Amino acid sequence: MTNRNGCLICGQDLKYSEDYHKYSCYYCQQRISANATCVNNHFVCDQCHSMSGTELIETFCNNSLSFNPVEMANEIMESEKIKMHGPEHHFLVPAVLISAYCNLVNDPGKKTKIGIAKKRYIFPLSKRSVLRKKSLMWTSNGQK
Repeated sequence: MTNRNGCLICGQDLKYSEDYHKYSCYYCQQRISANATCVNNHFVCDQCHSMSGTELIETFCNNSLSFNPVEMANEIMESEKIKMHGPEHHFLVPAVLISAYCNLVNDPGKKTKIGIAKKRYIFPLSKRSVLRKKSLMWTSNGQK
């Protein structure tokens, strides 16, 4: 979903009021005073609004209380920051599974475990670019 002006969650129009009210951010659950939500009352704080897809997954999973990883993944994938064929899915799957499991068994180490999954996702990305350059060297001159 590419969404330039509307709600980051559902794409609907934003509504503004003259008064500020406390809203819970859809992703991080932080309560913030604001004067804008969408017509479906979704609210995303400025911090989450400016996060990368990976940061958004981590924040959402760290703050979710859900036991259902499929439901969590579907909610996260509604964000325009998660591309349909993007690499974020390689972190999304372990993050929602870890979050749901830790919520179910009341594991206090959820943030640490999600952080480890994020490191495992980020390291191979940097390693992949090095491997890709090496493979291009092999194929460009036909030898080595």
